Amino acid sequence: MVKYFLRKTLYKELDKPSQDMIFALFLSLDIIRFLTITVIWITLVALPIIPSVIVFLCDSSENALIMQFAFFVYFLFCYGLLLLVLILFYEPFVTFLDLVAQKIYFWICTTKGDALSKSDFEIIKRSNPTLYDSISSQGCLGHCYITSYELLETLQKGEIEFVAIRKATPILDDEEIHDGRAFKIHVLYLNNGWAFDTYSRRQYPIEKLHQIFNAKVYKSFDFNDICNKSFNDFGKEQDFGISKWCNDNDCSTFIDRRQIS
Repeated sequence: MVKYFLRKTLYKELDKPSQDMIFALFLSLDIIRFLTITVIWITLVALPIIPSVIVFLCDSSENALIMQFAFFVYFLFCYGLLLLVLILFYEPFVTFLDLVAQKIYFWICTTKGDALSKSDFEIIKRSNPTLYDSISSQGCLGHCYITSYELLETLQKGEIEFVAIRKATPILDDEEIHDGRAFKIHVLYLNNGWAFDTYSRRQYPIEKLHQIFNAKVYKSFDFNDICNKSFNDFGKEQDFGISKWCNDNDCSTFIDRRQIS
């Protein structure tokens, strides 16, 4: 039902393969955000009501009119205060809602899988807190190259894989120059037959993620290929081969080289 509604509304301009890609990558994130916002709003609205109902049920006063007036004033005060707070602190409140949703998504979705275990995240948190914050706060979106490289460098296991993925929507191509090519280059972190993807901030079996992206695989590298090399030095070594392969496979060569901040 949710997918049908989104197909007919928000994603109606997209073809079915593009819609399927979005659903596979982002539907759980959107659902968690929606539920988080809904629960918090219901809680805020219900808070003034709950104590009032308790008092009303426990009160044996015969002055019903006075009690009703007191409840009415109490409601006006509570909701007026809530409205004032939202007006004065609307942006921090929206930011807070998003942060709560991000943390829930991180613990429910990002940490589930065999590419990165919970113990791996503990190692990342101790050894590279900037990388950990980037992943846990969803700041790694648009930084697939450096994120995957630093995961391999920090954990010293697994691989980084360069793939061409089908362009679908501005969600996946928001920082890319639109050059008319059907594919764009993307980098994944692989381990134990699973892949961590910076777009969805989730882990998938490698074959499943390749299928979602309609991916073409270029090459993968393990820790021995990057040890004793800086990120920029490794990138310069690979630029020519990647560019040639991309030209032969209808793929954009744009890769964001910015450091995680």
